[in-house]
Amino acid sequence: MAYRRYIGSSAAPDGWMAIAYLFVSVLGACVFGHAGDIPVMIIFIGLTLIYLVEVPTRLAGWSSGGRLVALFQCLTGIWLMYCTWAATVNTALGYKLWI
Repeated sequence: MAYRRYIGSSAAPDGWMAIAYLFVSVLGACVFGHAGDIPVMIIFIGLTLIYLVEVPTRLAGWSSGGRLVALFQCLTGIWLMYCTWAATVNTALGYKLWI
């Protein structure tokens, strides 16, 4: 993907892959929500939002969608880093952070 962007190639293949990742993300959100694992469900909701915006951005050329994708990527990344931090300190140090 990075090489295609580097050489200025079409972004359409990224859009088609985003459709598959969108379905996987929705499935993950449903499964982890049903299992009661809310922090992981939030990660998959973030991924769903990323790919939901990525599809029209890459396939239809929605120019302002790139900024929205970046926002969702940033927010999802921050949440993922918190979950990683919380799981690590809960396990290693006996903390009781919410995850």
